[in-house]
Amino acid sequence: MQNLKYVDAPRFKGVSVPQSAELKLFRDSQVIATDSEQFGASELRFFPATASQNAVDSNYESNPLPRNRSYDILGVGVGFSLDALRVTEADQGALPEGLFALRDAIFHSRLLFETSSRQELIDDHLHTCSGAKEVVSTIETGADATAGDGLSRTVKFPDTLTVRRSDPLHVEPQETWDLDVEFEDSTALPQQSEYGTLGQGTLRMIATMLVAYQ
Repeated sequence: MQNLKYVDAPRFKGVSVPQSAELKLFRDSQVIATDSEQFGASELRFFPATASQNAVDSNYESNPLPRNRSYDILGVGVGFSLDALRVTEADQGALPEGLFALRDAIFHSRLLFETSSRQELIDDHLHTCSGAKEVVSTIETGADATAGDGLSRTVKFPDTLTVRRSDPLHVEPQETWDLDVEFEDSTALPQQSEYGTLGQGTLRMIATMLVAYQ
């Protein structure tokens, strides 16, 4: 059974809210796969110019954001669409380099944000903008000792998190921007069909952005 956990109201870690601001939490999610529509050479792109997902995957309309108003980005963060992913001893060949290598590739990545005129306004290791400390990895003896190495592996993913920026980013109304997750090593990332082999749903990364319209 597919175990999804799209979070409409993720935890806000230390986000301070100006009293006069109109707040909006934007969310986009992309499949963590090398054949994902938004995957480049080594990065996964979020909030593309036109939202092509349904409301479950994405609740923003366009980039730049609608409304002819400037805004401040108070916080950004990352989460995941699955509570956990398990690879049994019989499915060890389903992922290119194994489940734990996929985990490492994800959490050794960086979150980058830049606008059309300003570069690398955010360059954060994923450990600082996700619940990386809550990741739990386990190894158990599988039911079939003759398959693979006889071991079953599970990774439990953290809840979606939005982390306050110490210095909010001001964005002009028609200023376009890019928010990417750049992988240090993408060789462990699967193709989308390989998730199907595991039968637990497709692993998506969820990017959140808390915006204050002034």
